[in-house]
Amino acid sequence: MDLSHGFIPLALNASLSALDALAAGDGLRSDDLIAGAIALDLLASQGHYSHTRFNGLMTAVLGLRILATRQSISESQEGRRAATHFAAIVREMQNHLFN
Repeated sequence: MDLSHGFIPLALNASLSALDALAAGDGLRSDDLIAGAIALDLLASQGHYSHTRFNGLMTAVLGLRILATRQSISESQEGRRAATHFAAIVREMQNHLFN
């Protein structure tokens, strides 16, 4: 399946930008985080990933949803650290898919 065009790469790019902004303390972009969670969820359901990679994807899906919907968490120090962690997962997934 060619994933280089369409919703998934756009959503991953948008969520990565939102996570980087959140980690830097530049505010919350909930819609971009939700789009990223949907894209990762779609990838997890369509792909044949190792147990470890699948668990990482599902952890990121849940984390992005929490950061997007709970502003008190996302704007805390722990939320900014989590954004950095989830950004690493999204980057790794982009590298796996598109490189």
